Amino acid sequence: RDGSAVELVGLCKRSLKWLATLHEEGKFPHGSVTRGKRDGSRMTWTYRQWEQKIASSFEPVFFVSVHPSNKEPRPDLIHHRGIYKDTHGSGQPWTDYQLRCNFPIAMVAAPEMFDPQHAWTALQKAEELLLGPLGMRTLDPEDWAYNGFYDNSNDSDDPKLA
Repeated sequence: RDGSAVELVGLCKRSLKWLATLHEEGKFPHGSVTRGKRDGSRMTWTYRQWEQKIASSFEPVFFVSVHPSNKEPRPDLIHHRGIYKDTHGSGQPWTDYQLRCNFPIAMVAAPEMFDPQHAWTALQKAEELLLGPLGMRTLDPEDWAYNGFYDNSNDSDDPKLA
């Protein structure tokens, strides 16, 4: 997987919230991060600013609306509506729209990022499409990349098996 993985975005937001709180309580000396830009200038964000940027962009970037919208950058890649995308900004755009079981990790880590109605809709979709008799599938069985017979000892170049 490449791009911003939904569960890592949730864990990052939670970590930033924790760091901001520690800094505000005087328990952590650093309150921000600074990065150099390509033009030589520098940009600084506090942990709280970074956390808020993630929170404000999460739903618009990751939730695939139940109703078609002209805001969706790649409607041609949507297989299921009412889900949270697995990634954002993947090198292979179709993988952004895969339904996987990773988004509940973000829900647990940073529930405040989620619109409650969207969250319930996505959980119901996950139950309908991913829940099997022995647990959760890691990928929607209707996805072209799905293969229910994963072989951990297979070292071939076939991503559906190896």
